[in-house]
Amino acid sequence: MRYSIADPAQALVADFQNMWGPVWGFGMFGLFPTMFGLFFTGMAVKEGRPASKRPVERAATPAQQRWRTRGTVLANLVFVAGFAVCFLYPGESLGKALGAGFMTIGAGALLHFVVQSFPPAMAFESRSILAIVGLGFLAFGYGAWMMMA
Repeated sequence: MRYSIADPAQALVADFQNMWGPVWGFGMFGLFPTMFGLFFTGMAVKEGRPASKRPVERAATPAQQRWRTRGTVLANLVFVAGFAVCFLYPGESLGKALGAGFMTIGAGALLHFVVQSFPPAMAFESRSILAIVGLGFLAFGYGAWMMMA
């Protein structure tokens, strides 16, 4: 409980929702438009370059291909585990189950982002979408988890 000695009638339960909920909500409302703005700015910069200044795509070596394949399989397993956590979480709270599942799905998407950034990297558009989706799922999952704590 938090309250002012001068006005105890304005007491407040000191949990995540009351203490950090507005900060978390406004932060997410600011974070996602910023990420989309950076995405579209990156696309505009990329399309504005002359063809002679654009990077040349090169084929992956067999070793790079093996690492990318292994990393993709691992990221897919983490991603699918997130769905399993949503439905099989051994807790009494649906909010915590969804929070844990969303955070696991976000971790899988971010792992995909990392794996696809290994040289030769996947196209900017695809990688940045993985990053935005991963951060979104992490943020919403963390918010849901903390609201139920």
